[in-house]
Amino acid sequence: MEILYIIFVAFVVIAMIILANGRQVFESPARKAGRKAEINAREWIKDQLNEEDVLLCNVEIIYDGMRTELDDVIVNSYGVFIVEVKYYSGELEGDENDREWTKYHMSSGYNVYVKSVRNPIIQLKREIHILANYLREQGFNVWVKGYVLLTEDNSPVVSEYILDSVEELGRLVHTTDRKRLNRSTVEGIRKALISYGD
Repeated sequence: MEILYIIFVAFVVIAMIILANGRQVFESPARKAGRKAEINAREWIKDQLNEEDVLLCNVEIIYDGMRTELDDVIVNSYGVFIVEVKYYSGELEGDENDREWTKYHMSSGYNVYVKSVRNPIIQLKREIHILANYLREQGFNVWVKGYVLLTEDNSPVVSEYILDSVEELGRLVHTTDRKRLNRSTVEGIRKALISYGD
């Protein structure tokens, strides 16, 4: 009886630790693959940045009751840039302005699975709106740009919002078409965002 009590207490303690850390004990293969793709993409993004660039990850912000989590935000003298990372295995079908895209995935047993996924361009445009307004509310009237990085390079559309490559991101975040931001503005934006991010 005493051993059962010890096992029960140990189980409860482990469960509480897992819940406190927000980790999932059982992670679906698709979710695990998506998380791994996001981690890899973050390394690819870092490879494109200069020493003075600021990269913030998983930034949560709220503006006017709208909440969003931004995968990656780059802040530098050229501006503020959102990178929305998506891992969609299989083939995608849809247009730039569709609310959803259709994803076709063939399993190893040659079964085709069809699923609707949220159009990441529409998601990104919402994120740009929220971030730009949040920063304006914080006293930073800056232009915010955003890009979707599809880790499987399977975009069904050609769009200014879809990155052709990670190298293209490196060029885009280091090209100015507006007045450049000074160092104190970059630092102020970083501080305004880290209050929500990591």
